[in-house]
Amino acid sequence: NEDSERSSLKICLAGVEESQLSLFDDNPAAFKANESLTTEVKLYNKLVLEYQDKTGEKIISRSSCTTNGRLLGRSRREKFPLGIYLTTSTGSPKEDAQRFSNLERVGRQDEVLQTLRLLEPRLQRLTLLVMEREPIIYGDIGMRELVPLPLMGEGIGRLLSIILAIANAKGGTILIDEIENGLHYSVMTDVWQAIADAARRADVQIFATTHSLECIKAAHEAFEASEKYDFRYHRLERVNDDIRAVTYDQETLATSDEMNLEMR
Repeated sequence: NEDSERSSLKICLAGVEESQLSLFDDNPAAFKANESLTTEVKLYNKLVLEYQDKTGEKIISRSSCTTNGRLLGRSRREKFPLGIYLTTSTGSPKEDAQRFSNLERVGRQDEVLQTLRLLEPRLQRLTLLVMEREPIIYGDIGMRELVPLPLMGEGIGRLLSIILAIANAKGGTILIDEIENGLHYSVMTDVWQAIADAARRADVQIFATTHSLECIKAAHEAFEASEKYDFRYHRLERVNDDIRAVTYDQETLATSDEMNLEMR
């Protein structure tokens, strides 16, 4: 229903009783402290903008104007969803530590643990330690001492950064460059399934780039096995002097895979 997708905007003129009209004048000499002026004039000098999107969240902005139309001030700006960009390089241990702390504070650290076990089945728990004034996430894999996550391999560090970013960007967007970096093709289907589950929980939209055919096929397999196929693959190809985006849906990807067509 087209109407159900529309957002609503309510504009209210707030009436206030003003006993001192001269307060709104630019001339500071127009009002004296020992004067007592009374007026019955009602001034509509406040504008209230109430915005409600299709999710039901309300955002209110208020502005006040002088009698000559000058803006006195405003309150509360519109909030924008959080966006996080993950580069091809190794993630930042400091950022990962902060995002892990945000989850641990509300008891959600096990969400990350379960996902990382796809790459390291021995992993029993995660904890945050400060070494040389730098916070680092350590893991317990049954050894005498805890092991820093960055030392467990590039793949587990990459997956850690992705899952933590998703969990901390509720309702936002994650941009991942070369998503397959550090991840072995044999676990890519499970990794994509874990990423999809985390994104759905956090209501996060993911934009990921890849040059790996195995990564594309793994994503298709993971989403085909899930209850909802909320995945699209966009291929950029040159047409004469232009670059055109070609979109593959579930059926197109399946056909291309069966016929062994080039999709990269």
